[in-house]
Amino acid sequence: MLTSNFKDSKYYFEQLFATEWHDTPVHFVGTEFDAHGIEKWVNPFYTPIFGRPQGLGGITKNKGTLHVMVWAKNDVDAMELADNMVSFIAKHTKVNRYEIADHGWSDANTVFLQLSFDVEVFIGVCTAPPVQNYITIVHKGIPLTHNGIPIIKG
Repeated sequence: MLTSNFKDSKYYFEQLFATEWHDTPVHFVGTEFDAHGIEKWVNPFYTPIFGRPQGLGGITKNKGTLHVMVWAKNDVDAMELADNMVSFIAKHTKVNRYEIADHGWSDANTVFLQLSFDVEVFIGVCTAPPVQNYITIVHKGIPLTHNGIPIIKG
C-alpha cells in the first residue's frame, strides 16, 4: 500500500528547532513574527520531494529539502549563523548535501542566506515479525546442504 508521512516529517523539523535550536529566535512558517529589535533569527521550512515504503515493516522514507533562511544585520554575522546552522543540521539529521540557494538583503538592510539541505526522514514503527532462530539440519555429523546452501528448520 502506498502511503506518505510528509506531515510527520514537517513536524519532526519543527520540533527539532523548537527544542534543540537555542542560538536565535525561530520564525516558523505560518506564524506571526516581529523581527523589530532582533539582530539574528532563523526561518526553517521543509519541502517534501518524495516518499516510499522502506523495507518489510511499516516504515516510510521521505526525501525532501529542509530550507533554512538565516537572517542577520550584516554579512559576516549571517555567514557565522549559516556555519552554525550547517553544524546543527549535520548533528541532528542525515544530510546528503547542502547548498546556499540564495543570498541577499531585505528592504530593512538585513542580510539573509537561504540554506537548502537534502535530507532523508524515516517515519513509522517497524511491524515486521521478529527474526526466528534457525537450526541447521545435521545428518551423521554433517550439515545437510542443497547446492551449497545449509538446510535449516525454524
